[in-house]
Amino acid sequence: KESAQSCSIQLDEQKYSTVSENENCSNYERGSAYLGRAGMSLANFLKTGATDNLTKTLGISKLSSPTDYTTGNRGYVTKALCLIGANAFVTSSRCNGSSRTR
Repeated sequence: KESAQSCSIQLDEQKYSTVSENENCSNYERGSAYLGRAGMSLANFLKTGATDNLTKTLGISKLSSPTDYTTGNRGYVTKALCLIGANAFVTSSRCNGSSRTR
């Protein structure tokens, strides 16, 4: 595994997959990486037309059901929220009983 010291550097280098899967990184670094994998980066928000169709810009696809939290980039957002979201979210069924601590 990569050392925790390099996590912020890897985030700066947009190595989102590496950081999100590295358990040596903090929950906040891993959560940021999952959001990066979901397309939530400054570059995407600056794209022409991004404000007109944000879900398309971020690659968020149509839900197959109201409780579909994993289709498309939604899965990365859900994983990020399970790491850094509010306690009410973390203890929900979406996080499969996460034992995250702050």
